[in-house]
Amino acid sequence: MSLFDKFSYRNKRVLVVGGATGMGAAAAELARDAGAEVVVMDRGTITLNGVRAIYLDLSNKESIDGALAECGGKIDALFSCAGVADGTPGIERINFIGHRYLIDKLFASDSFNQGSAIGLISSAAGMGWEANLPQLIEFLAIDDFDKATQWAVDHGKCNYMFTKQAVCAYVARMAMPFLKKGVRINAILPGPTDTPLARDNADSWLTYG
Repeated sequence: MSLFDKFSYRNKRVLVVGGATGMGAAAAELARDAGAEVVVMDRGTITLNGVRAIYLDLSNKESIDGALAECGGKIDALFSCAGVADGTPGIERINFIGHRYLIDKLFASDSFNQGSAIGLISSAAGMGWEANLPQLIEFLAIDDFDKATQWAVDHGKCNYMFTKQAVCAYVARMAMPFLKKGVRINAILPGPTDTPLARDNADSWLTYG
């Protein structure tokens, strides 16, 4: 067996959320080239050849419901890559609440095959989340999409750092419950990376790098 075979995605179905540009597009391309059937969801224009494109606005739960209905079927891997910078309306939903809602809906519809994996993109900005754990636990305990959004607004947490810390705390909180269902979940915390989103926020992101 070759090294490529060990990492092959042949006969696997992969969903990439936020796969129009940047890290999400790179993940979608890698999964496609490894043999997967790839579905890419984004509100931006999806230009990658050989994938199925579905419009998705993570700030709107009806859009999430519609995108999942259009996707249908089982999946073997979910890459939740969508994210926006400070100042974007709905950042708390796009960076975290929408991802969680989508994952919950996939579990509710029994859409994950046994042995599936979920990968989320947090950020170096999410490091140190443990120091903010009491407030993160309070936030994560609110399962409802709209109520969680209202909590973030009321507590002044509609910002990049808190949403990325929420991703980290969510992964830590749900790793064991999901594993009992046969699904692994993890997150990466990349530093400044030269992507279209980073270029749009170059003064605060790329100069930091």
